[in-house]
Amino acid sequence: MDTTPAQPTTKLAKRALNMGIYTWLGNAAGCLLGMIPLALPLSLVATLVTLLTGVGAMIWGVQGRREALQKGDDQGARDARIGFWLGAAHLIIVLLAGAALGAAMHFDVLGQDFLRD
Repeated sequence: MDTTPAQPTTKLAKRALNMGIYTWLGNAAGCLLGMIPLALPLSLVATLVTLLTGVGAMIWGVQGRREALQKGDDQGARDARIGFWLGAAHLIIVLLAGAALGAAMHFDVLGQDFLRD
């Protein structure tokens, strides 16, 4: 039997919401960095970090919502749900954009000089 006390609902729900917000702030920063050709490595790092924070928001969102519903905390459940969907939306958009870029490169839609410029 686990004797460690569970975290209060508000902490998990707020953590999920905060991580979802941080995901999108990091996404905005990564997009701004992507406009500078020399900062492409930093933009890639920012994308990876935002993917991890997005997955974290989704995990904490599920846990926070489950816990909030068990305790009858409607506000916590709403915060956890918002955090989950902020992370999920970012993950879906990045995967779709990556797939579109990969398909465009595969079918040479972007031209031969795309990677050299």
